Parts: sequence; structure tokens; C-alpha cells
Amino acid sequence: MLTAISVDKNKYHCIDSVFLTVANHFKREIGLMSVGSWGFDYQPNLVGARTFGEKLQSGMVLPSREAVQRYHGIRVDWQENVTWGELKSVINTHIKEKRPLGIYINGYNCPWNPVYHQVKVDHYCIVVGYDAKKKIYYCVDSYFSQGLKVYSLPEADLKDGFREYISFRLETPVSSYSLRQIFQDVQLGENDFFIRKTSFENIERFGRDLSQELDIDLEMKNCKGEIETARLYRQFIQYSQRRQNFADALIFLRSNAYDVTTQMAVNLEFVIDEFNKISKMWKNMAMLMIKLLLTKKDIVLEKMGDVMEQIAKNELKLLENTIDIGRMKT
Repeated sequence: MLTAISVDKNKYHCIDSVFLTVANHFKREIGLMSVGSWGFDYQPNLVGARTFGEKLQSGMVLPSREAVQRYHGIRVDWQENVTWGELKSVINTHIKEKRPLGIYINGYNCPWNPVYHQVKVDHYCIVVGYDAKKKIYYCVDSYFSQGLKVYSLPEADLKDGFREYISFRLETPVSSYSLRQIFQDVQLGENDFFIRKTSFENIERFGRDLSQELDIDLEMKNCKGEIETARLYRQFIQYSQRRQNFADALIFLRSNAYDVTTQMAVNLEFVIDEFNKISKMWKNMAMLMIKLLLTKKDIVLEKMGDVMEQIAKNELKLLENTIDIGRMKT
């Protein structure tokens, strides 16, 4: 029986909990799951986007299926835009083969989600069984519980709220890890500074625009007062999480990559600490958004602009420091 593991919701998104639970089930390491998670993408002129939450495009970075397959030997088949008939068939096959299957289920259609039948929000869990007579699917969800707890998902809710599925198979992983090679794989090689520099410079523009144009009521539209469902709030939280996740990937590399020298390990320690500090700054932005919603005071908006200015400086400097590690002689 697949067992849900304990997942820190302050650190991981629900999709991460699916990958972590599957890796635990297969007894595989998954320390590099988030090695490609560090990024930023602000598109101020995005067609149709009215809110800052819509103009931020990469807060929710999915686990790297390429990294999970190559470095940890778990092949990920992510199928989007499937029909209901296709999903039912795939679920039945996985249940018969006793293989975990990750599914997308909108929180609005997920009975154990606090926003059930209230607000639409993305969510993922794992299907482990089905009762044809009751027309109920059984799911494991590490994001909300741990151990052998199984949730009941009515077929009608799944049919109304599904979108995609994620299947997993075991393969042979690489036999060793190279920090230098992995950095190149995720565009942190010695020649990648200017590729990434532009996106991080956009953080400064985002902060400036935010402090001048943020309309908190517009950001909260259709959220029914639940700030946790506001896209901008969730982006801030997810940027915070992804900095922590990337720091964890660096910790894994520091311990397992064969080409990490003593000096590289020292530099990695400093960079890991800086990533965790920036993670807290992004989370502070989410807390300031709550304060702005409650007070509607301009001084809070000004503070948000100040924090974003500091984040922009720190992220760009951290990019330089991280790429410098990949340049070091081994």
C-alpha cells in the first residue's frame, strides 16, 4: 500500500508532495527534483492580464521531470488535456498494476480541500483505488495528511475537476553526479550569466510597478476573501518555496557530487544560506500583502516596493555567486 509521507506545506507545493511520495514508494532519492526551480518571469504587457498575479508567470515551477528521470531513475509521463474516458482507462490500469498515478483535481472538486465548492484552485494528489458500486475513487494526499489515510473522491467530482495525469516508471539513474554538468543542464554554467540576468533584472521593474499600481481589491477578485487563493499571494509563497527547494538541491549536490572541492563546499554553504534568506524575503511579501488587504495603507505598499528592491539586488548578486561556483577548478 502506498503511504503518504510527511510534507512541509511551508516548503513544498502539492505537486511536490506527489513526487516526494512516489519517490518514497519506489525507495529512490529525489534530491535534485527542484534543481531547475530557481527563476523569475514578469510580463507587464501580457495580453489579457489585468492583475500582477497574472503577469507573474513562473512562481509555480513544476518539478523537473528531466532531472527526476536522469538523476534519480524515475521516468515521468505527464499527460495534459486528456479526455474523461482516457483518464478512467489509465486509472484502472494503474490500480490493477498497483502503480501510483498522480492526477490534477481542482480544489473546488476536491472534498478534503478547504476550498471545496468555494474557490477554484490547482491541486494534485495520487489515485490508489476505486469502488465501482459507490463510484468513488480513493486517493492519497501527502499535502494534507501522512501515513495510511485515504480520501474519498466521488467520480462526479473527479469528472468535473480533472485536467491531467502523471504516471511514473523506474529506470536506471546516472551512477554519479557532477555539479558542473548539472549547472550547465539548468543554465547555470559559466556562460549562462547573461541568459539569466535579464529575467532577474525584471524583478526590479516588477517591484517598481507593484508599488505604483497594485490594486489589492482587483487581485482579490473572485477569491471570496480567501487570500490564500489569490494568484499574487500564491506566487509570492511559491517563489519563497522554490528558493528553499533550490537550496535543498544545492545541499544534495554538496554531499553527493564527485567534483565538489573543499572550497566549492564552503562557497556552496554561503550560497545556500543566501537562498534561504531570500526565501524569507519572498514570504515577507506575502505577509505584507495580507497586511495591505487588512489596512489598505499606502505605507504598506511602499514597504512592499522597498522589499522588492532589496530582493532584486540580492537575487542578481546571488546569480553571480552561484555561477562562480560552477567556474571553480575541480
